[in-house]
Amino acid sequence: MTRTLLAVVCLAALGCASVPLAPRVTGDEAGLLAAAARVPKRAVIVGCVPVPPAGSEPCVVATRRATELLRDTGLFSQVGASLPDADVLVQVHPQPGHDEDTPPSNPGFLVLSAFVPLWWSETLGWRLSVRDRSGREVEVDTRRDGTEVVWGLAALLNVAPDRGFLPDVEREAAQVGVQLLPLWPPAPSSAAEDRRPASGPEAGREKRP
Repeated sequence: MTRTLLAVVCLAALGCASVPLAPRVTGDEAGLLAAAARVPKRAVIVGCVPVPPAGSEPCVVATRRATELLRDTGLFSQVGASLPDADVLVQVHPQPGHDEDTPPSNPGFLVLSAFVPLWWSETLGWRLSVRDRSGREVEVDTRRDGTEVVWGLAALLNVAPDRGFLPDVEREAAQVGVQLLPLWPPAPSSAAEDRRPASGPEAGREKRP
């Protein structure tokens, strides 16, 4: 509820928030991610770690967000809490909530932030435990510490390529996807291509000393 209120107030203030963004996935990693997305899997989220009381709100919220995140990776054709024949099982490690004295938890700071910059340290990213049916396990950990700012002129900070008004869902999902790649079989190597029999005019040539 507090984050929703913060978003509404910030929009009214023409973007008073500045948050650190996840690094972009580029180059070879982006290529591997695209290749894995062509062979999607089915994922089931089996719960949170540690096991919370039944109906725990932090776990419910984290599970819902993790479901959306895994879909955004492009690596899964289905993600849900009830998929008996799923290829991978996912456990979510929820992040602790805000302290009551931090600006996101105290609406009184929002009015002040229009004139005075307020900032605090925030742990961003995800931690997931993922296991496939063959027993392979991957510990996804994209957590990082960053500084969030609320201020009437925070839009000036968002000119930097690593900051924005809201977290970049695409970047966040790509970071998680890269760490999930060990669960996908590697593409054929160039060495395997070299071992194929030659064809055409080169096929009849023999190497001579």
